Amino acid sequence: MLKRFSLLSTLLVFMLANHTAKAQGFKFGVHVAPVISLMGSDYKQVENKAVNVGLNVGVEVEYYLAEGENYAITFGLDFALNKGGTLLYKYGGTLMPISELDRNTFADALGASPTDGTDVDMQAFTRINYRVNYLELPIGLKLRTNELGSSYMRAFFHLPIVKIGIPVNASASIYAPDSNEEDYIEDAFGFAIKDSESPSKEPNVWKDATPIQFSIGMGAGVEYAPNADGGLRLFAGIYYDAGLIDVTNGFTGDKVRLREPNTTLGSSGEVTRNPTNMLHNIALRVGVTF
Repeated sequence: MLKRFSLLSTLLVFMLANHTAKAQGFKFGVHVAPVISLMGSDYKQVENKAVNVGLNVGVEVEYYLAEGENYAITFGLDFALNKGGTLLYKYGGTLMPISELDRNTFADALGASPTDGTDVDMQAFTRINYRVNYLELPIGLKLRTNELGSSYMRAFFHLPIVKIGIPVNASASIYAPDSNEEDYIEDAFGFAIKDSESPSKEPNVWKDATPIQFSIGMGAGVEYAPNADGGLRLFAGIYYDAGLIDVTNGFTGDKVRLREPNTTLGSSGEVTRNPTNMLHNIALRVGVTF
């Protein structure tokens, strides 16, 4: 009952806002966008190994700066689901120092488990798949061409788009060290998934995600509007954005111990480093403006 009331209230507010916006020269839109995201790093010993497939859903307001509706400022609200990717760490270290991991799924070379779920010093060549859901606030500038002949179609360019993202929740899957890598080394001093066990599915690693994210991007596509000006518009476009802040907040730089892969077994080779791991997203956005 409460869910139905919330949905009805949201719909009522949206319809009222849309009616008011039309009277003031604004336009409202809703969209959905399948997204492919990956993570890149500024450190050569951290490699992207797989992408995530997610979904963005949201609403957008367009405020046109001229009567011809060729230039508009846009702002909106998006829910971004399953952003992230898989990273391979070619060194050992406390890769998630803040989250409370399930320590019973990890063991060292002697079969012992970590004594604390927040102090799991993982082996070299561990892979982690990050999955983060964001609440995003995008602001951008939209440029529309005149109608292309008599096709009822216009091209549009949405750039730049600046987004502020707040992680709502985050989860991860932690895999055993990847021994198929060419420069793989055995690391007897770290913990790893026990032999013959599936990846550790950690449902809550939100503390190891940066609490706020900024990104910049762009998009381009076409609109189809067979109605008179002010009527319904259907649109589709390709969008890209790149994060400006490290996603993996867990790295502190002064507490994380990272072992370089060229060190020999029995030598810690510990260094202090804070890799910057960025998000990159490509989306196919479709929606309607009215």
